[in-house]
Formats: sequence, structure tokens, C-alpha cells
Amino acid sequence: MIPRQPSSDRPLRASLPLLGIALAAGVLSGCASGNLASVAVRHEGKTARQLGLPPRLWCADFANLARREAGLRPVNSRRAVDQARNARPILKPVPGALMITSRPGGHHVDVVLAVNELFVEVAGGNVGGRVTRRQLPMTIGRFYLPT
Repeated sequence: MIPRQPSSDRPLRASLPLLGIALAAGVLSGCASGNLASVAVRHEGKTARQLGLPPRLWCADFANLARREAGLRPVNSRRAVDQARNARPILKPVPGALMITSRPGGHHVDVVLAVNELFVEVAGGNVGGRVTRRQLPMTIGRFYLPT
């Protein structure tokens, strides 16, 4: 995937070193969090209906689905902020971590796919009605490593 600027379809001008390698390293290491990233990528473009999830406010439902498929314990909640349960806070994101961001009226959760110095590439449910991959500034969220 060509790295993209947040909220834009133009390719990033700055080089994003190791973007794809970071995801591959997590997946190839066999760690559960790396598997979480590969699960998220596998479902990219799917709708809530295709995944058997509720049609509204389903980002946390997608995170739980990804947790289950990666062999991790899901959180018994549909709230994005509750995805911090069964996870430990981390300062620097890694592929397979969860990124929780605030938005008007609540929170949103994404799965971290890759990282560089300024941005994280994430995939999350309920973004434009689908599981969507996008690039966000690292500073807008908090990160958690699922256990």
C-alpha cells in the first residue's frame, strides 16, 4: 500500500521507512499482537454486515472479532474505550497494538499495523462503513497491547 496522508488520497512526500516491514515482523514473529494486525488486514474493506456485526457503532465489535480470531480474549463491551481492558498501556505503538482515540460523543479503536516516527498505519471498523486502513498522527491516541 502506498502510504497516504491523513484525510487525503495524496501519497506522502516524506519517506516512511519500514512501514511494511514493521507489519511483517509482527506477523512473522508469531506473537498474538502481530496476529491481531494480520487479522485486521484480512478483513480490510468488509462491512459490519459481512462480518456479522451490528450495523451501528461497531469499531469495538470489530476489535473484539479481531481479538478472538487472533487467539486473544475479547472484551465484554461494545465501547471502544473498554478495549483498554485485557491490555497494558504502552508509550510507543507496535504492530498489533490497539489505538484508542477520542471523538465527539465517545471513543474509537483501531488496530496498529505499522509505525514510523510521526504516524501509525491503522485498520479499524466503522470507518466509512467498512474496515478501513488509514494513516493517523501518532499523537492523537493512546496505545494498548492486548493480553
